[in-house]
Amino acid sequence: MKEILTPEICEKLAQLISEQEQFTEGEIKLHIDPICLGDPLAKASEVFKKLNLDQTKNGSGILIYLSEKDHKIAVYADYGIYQAVGKISVWDEVIQIMIQKLRHKLFEEALTLGILKCGEILKKHYPATKNNVNEISNEISFG
Repeated sequence: MKEILTPEICEKLAQLISEQEQFTEGEIKLHIDPICLGDPLAKASEVFKKLNLDQTKNGSGILIYLSEKDHKIAVYADYGIYQAVGKISVWDEVIQIMIQKLRHKLFEEALTLGILKCGEILKKHYPATKNNVNEISNEISFG
């Protein structure tokens, strides 16, 4: 995936995350691992903590987790988002949108749609305030 996601595409996705976060107090992070041994949601939880997404002021972080070789996806939301949204089906919807594009090897489009959908969820439940601060780097992280 690192080969498919050129530096230009990575910058474009980081910019999209930044744009989405302008309208919300939430944080979106995209992480890509080469492989995920086991349950992707458990791995996403581990990465979530490692990247300090559990340290956001309002518990409003979302991690989009993708493993390249075994094609596993998870969306992991912090406690504040989970309490506000409360429906696992919302995250399944994000995953399904991404899977549809990934099946056709439309990687950039899949990630773009995942980020936009997470941004939409955050805007609804955590709209921006005057003191909106970017708490987490918007750059894609790789495992």
